[in-house]
Amino acid sequence: MNGDTTRLRLAENQHDGESSPSVTVAASLAAFGENRDTRFFFPAGSAGATLEALRDLVAEAETGLAVVTGDPGCGKTMLRSELHRRLTEDGCRCATLENGWLDFDGIVLELISQLENRRIEVSEYSDRYSRVAALKQALLRHVVRPNRRFAILIDEAQQLEESALEGIRSLTNINAERQNYMTPVLIGQPDLAQRVASRPEISSRARIVGQLESLSEKETEAYVRHRIGVATGGSDIPFTREALAILHEVSGGIPRVVNQQCKLALNACQALGRKIVDANILRDSAGKLDDGGSWPDSCLLSG
Repeated sequence: MNGDTTRLRLAENQHDGESSPSVTVAASLAAFGENRDTRFFFPAGSAGATLEALRDLVAEAETGLAVVTGDPGCGKTMLRSELHRRLTEDGCRCATLENGWLDFDGIVLELISQLENRRIEVSEYSDRYSRVAALKQALLRHVVRPNRRFAILIDEAQQLEESALEGIRSLTNINAERQNYMTPVLIGQPDLAQRVASRPEISSRARIVGQLESLSEKETEAYVRHRIGVATGGSDIPFTREALAILHEVSGGIPRVVNQQCKLALNACQALGRKIVDANILRDSAGKLDDGGSWPDSCLLSG
């Protein structure tokens, strides 16, 4: 009888046939916070391929721009942050605009400000001609003479006005005698690609038109393992295989939703005093969200 009880307790602790992991639930929670820590960038799938293609485009120094789109939550902002980091390591100068709300004159002033590392006031250059001339001078000092590249990374680019979009295209005409040194990268939601495609004068300059896709089931598991590995330094994860399969199903492989579902499930697991998220915990936490939970505001702002 005692032997049967012992075996029963062992079975209860081995959900879906897997033993408790060495990485704790509490430690794993740090992997799924709402932040832009580029250590968590997942270098596989469409995001990894797009990152390398963009780095190559900037390095090639040929005239053109890039357009990268994706549904909300697919990791566009994380891609932009990691691209900025990698390009800086490559020796490039980068300017980042976190949204497309500025008009073209505002974009030019922002580019000068980031090149000069100081805030340029509107009063310093009162008209478009003087602003573009100042941008050319800043490019000459900080990019052309030191033989560097300059990448302009614009997030939420679907917000750009038509005149701003045309203005950005015109910036690709500012070249040195023998090579291009400036590459705009427009990152936004799917309708951005449609807008670019409808404008031949812009689409003809698009050297890359990429789309971030949701993760496959295998990629979802690898994504979870990657983030927990970064957060904890361990190779184990407190999720059963069945729970991971359900995670992909309920999240659709969208990274932001994967993060949210993992955090909910880990919190539920911790509250229950369990050491591993099994299928029941994952289903229950996902169901509670569907039944009336809401996404935090930070989930709705970007990406």
